[in-house]
Order: sequence, then C-alpha cells, then structure tokens
Amino acid sequence: MAAKKGSRIQFPRVDGGVHQRIWFAKAGRPTEGDAGIAPPAHKHIENGTYSLNLSLFDPVGISKDAAVELGKEGSIFRNMGAQFGAQIWRLANEAEVGDYIFLESENHHLHAVGIISGEYIPFEHREYSMEDFKNQGVHRIPVKWIPFKDGKDFIQLGRLDNATFRDISQKEELATLLIFRTYELVAEAMGIDYKAFQDRLSELSGMPDTEQDEQDALEKKLKEPTRPLPLIVKANEPVIAHVARNGAYIHHKITEEYLHQLIQSAKVLPTDHVYHPISSSWITISEYLKIRDLS
Repeated sequence: MAAKKGSRIQFPRVDGGVHQRIWFAKAGRPTEGDAGIAPPAHKHIENGTYSLNLSLFDPVGISKDAAVELGKEGSIFRNMGAQFGAQIWRLANEAEVGDYIFLESENHHLHAVGIISGEYIPFEHREYSMEDFKNQGVHRIPVKWIPFKDGKDFIQLGRLDNATFRDISQKEELATLLIFRTYELVAEAMGIDYKAFQDRLSELSGMPDTEQDEQDALEKKLKEPTRPLPLIVKANEPVIAHVARNGAYIHHKITEEYLHQLIQSAKVLPTDHVYHPISSSWITISEYLKIRDLS
C-alpha cells in the first residue's frame, strides 16, 4: 500500500526502501515513416535501453535552465522544443540506477516495466540519420525491461500531457495503478519472494496510533448509508458490489463483470474499497483481486 509522507506519496520497492522517482517514458509509433520522438517499444526492449530523440545537445554538466535553451536550439522537431531540454536533462541527471520506468505509447498502451540499470550514456556529437532515430534514440539510459502482457489500452490518459520522459511519483492515481499491477511481475523478474514482499506491504500499511481515529471514522463511514451514485443494471443481472473512495460511494449495486471493466480502465483504483459477497466487510480492490486470483 502506498503511504503518505507529508504531501508526498511513498511507494515501497520490492528490493527494499521506497521509490524516490518513478519514470513514465513514451515510445514512438512503429508505423512512423519519419523520425519519431523515440524508437518504437520493441526497439527499446531489444536494445536494453530507454532512448529518445527530441533535441541534439549534450545535457551533462549544465544546469536545467541551460538545457531548456539548448533544447530549443537543437530541437529535431521544429516549434516543439520548449520542454525537450528539461526532459533530456532529467534523463541524464535525475534518473538513477534502480528507478522504475514504465514504457508506454499513444497515451493508451503499456508495453513494459523496467529497472534503470546504468547511468546516462554520453551524447555523441555526430551526424544522425533517420534510421538512427528509429533504431536507437540519441539520448540513452540502460534498462532491464520486463515486458507487460495484455497492455493494449491499459491506460487512458487522453490529453493529460505529451511529455516523453517524466517523473510520476506524485501523480497518485497513475503511479498507483502502474505500481500495483506490476509488483508481482517485478518481484518474479528480480528473484524476490513476492509473498514475503506482500507481508512487508501489510506491515507498512499499518497506520500510526495518532491516525487510528481517522481510519476508524473512514471504516464507519463506509458502512453507513450514503447517497449512492445511480447506475442502471441490466435486467436479470445480479447486484453484487459497491465501490467507495474516501468514505463515499462512487459505484453502487454493480455486477462483478462491470467492476472488472472499471478496474481494467483504471476508473477504480487498487486503493478504493469494495463491498462484495466474498467478504463480510469493506476490502481494498487490491485485496479483492488477490482473493479472486485476478491480480
């Protein structure tokens, strides 16, 4: 379970400690005829790196402000370089070995989760061809990639932003969805006992005594009648589940099939609560997935 420290969300790492940064990285489209912002997803996985194009300049040994200006000057994509310099600077100066990185494309598809395994590979001052841009971006970091199955339409970001490389550790809903759905995959790839990690998560989720009253109030509120959101249920379909967030219903009297659709589309989060015949009390969605063997 993610824990709050001040205003910052803390996500435990399977290998100990918590994530300081969680990177969200965009892959290019495999059908692009010209140079894309980054190679397509399969190229990143084959290369064992995450790489992007965006702008031609050396981000090492300069300030972020200087990188912003150089990013504009060296932009490969005209009139689009305002933010490129800062993203490249973060790749070179803030991404650290051990950080999680998620590979996505088109703001919809999750291709892999990775663990950064090395430092920024120095920028090469040379002529680049279109094939270079397609096969290996000019700015690179080594990554141990773990392909994610069934990642098509896994996320629905819409116009959230078009950033190519960014830290999402404080974007609670997106980070929670990605982290919780890939914990077991990462643990298996790293040879870590996932059951032991789950036990550690349970310990970390215990709240301090000073916050126990707040937790008790939440549990009480979840069990009290509220004004549920209306939802039409088809005839002959059983009414089996209720979903709550922060002590109030967000879905009421829904079928299990519809609940699964909400989970898959990230409209229901692992930290939300569900009341279902399989339990005698409110449980989190992540606990529900484990009970139903769907995680």
